[in-house]
Amino acid sequence: MKKIFSLFVFALGCLTLASCSDDDFTEKVNSVAFSTESSTIPSVGGSVVFNVTGTGLTATSAADWLTVSLNGQTITATAASNPSRESRATHITVKASNGDTQLLSVVQSGIVIGIEKYRIDATDAAADFTVGYQADAAATVKSLAEWITASVDPTKSVFNISVASNDDTKDRIGMVEFACAGVTDTLYVFQEAMVFSLEATSLNFSNEGGSQTVAIEHSKPVTVETNVDWVECKFDNKTNNLTVTVGENPGLARQGTISVKSANTTKTISVIQYDPASLGDQMFGDYYFLFIDAEDGEEGGVYAKLTENALVLPALGWSIPVTIDKEKLTVTINSGNFVGTYNYSGTLLYMYLLFVEETGQYWSANSTDFTVTASLGLEDIGDGELTLAGAFEGILHGSKITDFLFSAFIDQTLDVNGDGYLGDLAQWSSVTLMKVPEEAEARGVVSKRSMPVSKKFSSLKKHFKK
Repeated sequence: MKKIFSLFVFALGCLTLASCSDDDFTEKVNSVAFSTESSTIPSVGGSVVFNVTGTGLTATSAADWLTVSLNGQTITATAASNPSRESRATHITVKASNGDTQLLSVVQSGIVIGIEKYRIDATDAAADFTVGYQADAAATVKSLAEWITASVDPTKSVFNISVASNDDTKDRIGMVEFACAGVTDTLYVFQEAMVFSLEATSLNFSNEGGSQTVAIEHSKPVTVETNVDWVECKFDNKTNNLTVTVGENPGLARQGTISVKSANTTKTISVIQYDPASLGDQMFGDYYFLFIDAEDGEEGGVYAKLTENALVLPALGWSIPVTIDKEKLTVTINSGNFVGTYNYSGTLLYMYLLFVEETGQYWSANSTDFTVTASLGLEDIGDGELTLAGAFEGILHGSKITDFLFSAFIDQTLDVNGDGYLGDLAQWSSVTLMKVPEEAEARGVVSKRSMPVSKKFSSLKKHFKK
């Protein structure tokens, strides 16, 4: 019984000692304390102030964008403008000489910037637009396109956009840059192309003449002019129709151009006047027989007259047999044709027309089966006048015929392998027929006298056999 009591007293003593130990514990208090009205810096930059207590204080910033100064018991934290829409945060470490430390949190707001809309759709006409904005500080606006001007009105929190007239037939896109404290927004301006289209770009008239209309769609004023006096143009702004009138055509064919201008864009209408059905009958008449001398590469030509069965060269006294197709407007010549005579130093030479193919290795020799054909078509010769013209083309032994060869013989027998073959008087390349335009000589466009016989005919001895 005594032993049990002793153990109880011992246990009670232990509890008493433990209870006394708890009553003696003292919590450690940080010697660094602070107070502040705000720890948030505005987006455009600024400072916050902390009042701090402690001994032997130091203060350092954990971020480069925040600078810290310590003056006695006052810490000033300063930041420049925030170049982002996002807020940013850091802390200041304040340390006392006894080792106590306090962390002070600092937050800087993100830039608040916004515009009312980010796209403007404009027609091709010049126009002005106003766009509202919101910004923390002074804002600027800059156009990135020369056809857009922009300015800021801070009293109304708007910026003004002026768009110039689009005088092009293509849409265009421009940008305007809106900025505040280093943060930017972009406004896009989409401007439509000017409206300008012609219902037709070519008009065909018969030789009798007449009038035709062309509808013109446009969004800007239209002016019309023509380069020939036989085409009359009149544009009606109410109906947007261009009326084109031509009189009777006294010649073979003629061509004019109408220039239709709107703003900076010019479109053209080609006017051609002729009667396709009558071209076959008008094939016959005066022509220029044009060529390039194969020996020296010089251009030459002779005056010619096309009949229903021959191409006559009056200056040479020659007549080349031809086959005419009036429907197809073609002139065909066979090889081996006798074309006439040539008097050389009192000797009468008999001239035959042969063909040379592109490699020069084959002649048509004694054959009359090879042909060349000139397909005549209308060709512009200037001053709005058209005439019939075409180059002779054909195939010889599978190769392209390139040259006409005028060969001389002692008698009227075609045999290049016999003794009667004397040599070649002339070789002409790129032979072309061009019909003499109506009244061409009177107008000084071209004349018979300007088409002399090739000068090679003045000295021919070297072309013949000894």
